[in-house]
Amino acid sequence: MRLHKGSYELKPGFYSDQIQNKILGYVGTIGSTLSIAIAETLSHLGFIQVAIASTSPTLSDRSKYPYFMRIPTADDQQSRVILEILKSIEAKYIQVLHSQGSYGEGGLYIIKELAGSKGICVANSIEVVESVQVSIYNKLLPELRKHPYAKVVVSFIRSHILENVIVSITESMNDDEFVFIASESWGRRESLLSIPNKDKIQGSISVSLELPLIPEVSEYLKELDEQNPWIQPFWERQGSCIFAGSFERKNRDKDCNLTTLVTQDPWAPFAIAATYSVVTGVMKTPCTETDRCPASDPEAIIKYMYKVKLIYISYLIYWFKAISRSTKEYTYP
Repeated sequence: MRLHKGSYELKPGFYSDQIQNKILGYVGTIGSTLSIAIAETLSHLGFIQVAIASTSPTLSDRSKYPYFMRIPTADDQQSRVILEILKSIEAKYIQVLHSQGSYGEGGLYIIKELAGSKGICVANSIEVVESVQVSIYNKLLPELRKHPYAKVVVSFIRSHILENVIVSITESMNDDEFVFIASESWGRRESLLSIPNKDKIQGSISVSLELPLIPEVSEYLKELDEQNPWIQPFWERQGSCIFAGSFERKNRDKDCNLTTLVTQDPWAPFAIAATYSVVTGVMKTPCTETDRCPASDPEAIIKYMYKVKLIYISYLIYWFKAISRSTKEYTYP
């Protein structure tokens, strides 16, 4: 709100009142809880918002969020796909690991709501509390073992804690004790293929949209100088490593190797697609005689955003189908 009141200081002596008539729309955010709050405000202000990773079904309410759009598919669609997978493998009993908040709780709700119609019993649901103390996740495996007959574990865990959760569970888990069917937060996350005890998650399945990685982003990251004041601490956190001369040595005893560190964030293609969609939609909207042209007419922008095609290296094509829905729905063979 301060941004639109003109009182937000973007840099010393430069306030947001100087750019108010240049705002075309908003890209973001990642989390659904924050997107819901922002979408309410932007709907009132009359601005387009395209989220890059907000999947709550709540945001599909067109009457409340008329100018909200997103790249990923909503959780209810993910849940339906997961249920089809569970049915195909003839799972009768399942357990659900879910994060706090709209993402995990929304996924759990749909699973519970529809599981019975598929002949599936939800034997147990476990809320995963977010914490910087990784040891807190050590209690999850004993909870799962209370229902040993429910060997299939559905995961609706937010991406930034997912790896720590899976590492903690598999540390003491027996081979073939549990198999995971995971939501898009797991997706194509390659880091899970290099965790300790990775063989224990063999056979697990995750759902993911077909948004390929963008080669140009990876090339850009490779060209960044390790002395860059932003990139060095970022890579050190990502790789739990240190560069020569770094002061951030706590719990880090290996040298950073940029060759192995440069991996593209799975959400990068979503952010690029969202930005491209907003800009293209605005550019194709006929101009009106206003100071904030053409962004002053969000209804017109949405009309043209329906027609935006996102074409990638793999020649897969995605398109906006409706307000508050994603660019592409899942297909299940």
